[in-house]
Amino acid sequence: MSEYAFSVFAICLVGGALSLLCHGSGMGERIVLGIVTLYIIISPLAGGLSSFDIDRWMESLKGESVQVAPGYLGVVEESFADGVALAVAEKFSLDRDDIRVSLRNFDIENMSAERIRLTLSGVAALADYKAVERYVNSLDLGECDVEIEIG
Repeated sequence: MSEYAFSVFAICLVGGALSLLCHGSGMGERIVLGIVTLYIIISPLAGGLSSFDIDRWMESLKGESVQVAPGYLGVVEESFADGVALAVAEKFSLDRDDIRVSLRNFDIENMSAERIRLTLSGVAALADYKAVERYVNSLDLGECDVEIEIG
């Protein structure tokens, strides 16, 4: 790498000296000199990019499986359920306190659940429960069932 840095420095030094010599000349000579200098500097980098393996790089981005301490699993699951409730409350202009969420087979790696059960009570019980089901199902978080609780 130090050889490359030295050669870039030398090219810039020679390019600067030639630029001074072209001072009285037209703009075209200085532009050509700049293009040649950039080409000489960038060409070794282009050679390195041709050997770049995008598939291997993408494979290295995949992380290890998520490791969560046992005490935090409940917190993550509760936060997920709260996020679903907040999304529904915001989308349908409902009070968050009128929505309860229970999850079955929560998967922390995919942040999804096999089944999401929403219970609408209070004023939220008057909401269109089919639209709520469609909305939550469209989020691809898990299969959603909505129950209405009256009283």
